[in-house]
Amino acid sequence: MRKTTTATPAVTITGSEATRATETAEGNATSSKEKTAMKDETTGTPTPLVQTTFAIVQKEPKDTKEASMGKTTAVTQPTATEPDPSSSNKNNVEATTAVTPPTATTESARPIARDTANVNNDPADTDMLSRLRISQDFGGKASTKKLVTTIPIRNPKKNEFVRVHPTMRPMLVRTLLDEQLTFLVTKDVADSLPGVVVAKELVPTITRQGTLFLWPLRVPGENGRVDNWLTSAKEAAVHAVHTWVRVQANMDLSAFEIYEALGAIPDPEWPQLTMDEIVRIAAKGRVIDSLDHPVIQKLRGEI
Repeated sequence: MRKTTTATPAVTITGSEATRATETAEGNATSSKEKTAMKDETTGTPTPLVQTTFAIVQKEPKDTKEASMGKTTAVTQPTATEPDPSSSNKNNVEATTAVTPPTATTESARPIARDTANVNNDPADTDMLSRLRISQDFGGKASTKKLVTTIPIRNPKKNEFVRVHPTMRPMLVRTLLDEQLTFLVTKDVADSLPGVVVAKELVPTITRQGTLFLWPLRVPGENGRVDNWLTSAKEAAVHAVHTWVRVQANMDLSAFEIYEALGAIPDPEWPQLTMDEIVRIAAKGRVIDSLDHPVIQKLRGEI
C-alpha cells in the first residue's frame, strides 16, 4: 500500500501581527492575576503586611533606691509598609500610642503641710494683732478741733474763690503797706505820718480750702473821693456774701473783675471766733505803735 503524506502549509506572521499576539498573551496573564485577587477577596484571605515589633529593654536596678526611680523602657515605633495596589482599598490604619515612662516623686519634692489651725488659734498672736489693729471709727475716738493761730491780712488771690462772712461786721482800722505786708497803725503814730496811713475795712473772708484771712477794703477819704478800684472791690465783697466769687485785677480797666463759680459749691464752715479774736490773731507782729518801729524809721530814712 502506498502511504500518502499531506504537507501543512507554512504560515508567515508579520511584525504587527506578532505585536498583537504578545499583547493578547499579557492580557490573559493579567486577567489570571485579577481572578486570583478576586478569589482572595471572596475567601477573606488577608493580604500579608510587614510589621515591626516593639523591643522593650528593662534594666534591673542594683538596689531598692534605684528600683523606686522606675524602669527604663525603650520603644520602637512601628514602620508602615507600602500597600499592594491590588488591595489598596482594604488597608487598615493602625493608631500609634506614645508611651511615657512614669516620673518618680522624691521625698524632697513633696509639699510641706503647715499646721495653720495652731497658728491662727495661738493666744499670743491674737493678742498681738489686737494691739496692732487700728479702729476704723476715726471720728468717734479721734475727734480734734482745729486751732486758728495765724490769720493773714491780704487781698484775695486771682486764682481762688472766696466767701465773706454774712453777719460779722468789718472793722475799720488804720493801715500802712510795706513790701506787700499790711501793718495796723495806732492813732498817735498815724497823726505823725499824714498822707501815709490809709483807713481800711478788715472784712473776714474764707477760701474753699477753709483758710481764713482779713480782706482790707479801702474806704473813701476825707474828701469823699472814690475810684473804680474802690467801688469794684466793694461790689465783689457784697457778692461774696451769698456766692463764691473770684476777684482779678484788670489794669487796663483800672478795676477788679468779678467771676462767680458755676458749680454747686457747699457753703464754708466758719471757725468759732469773734471779730475781735480774729483781729487780735491777725495783728500779731503787725502793729506799729511807736515811731521807733523799723517800718517808720525806714520811711523817715533813719535806717
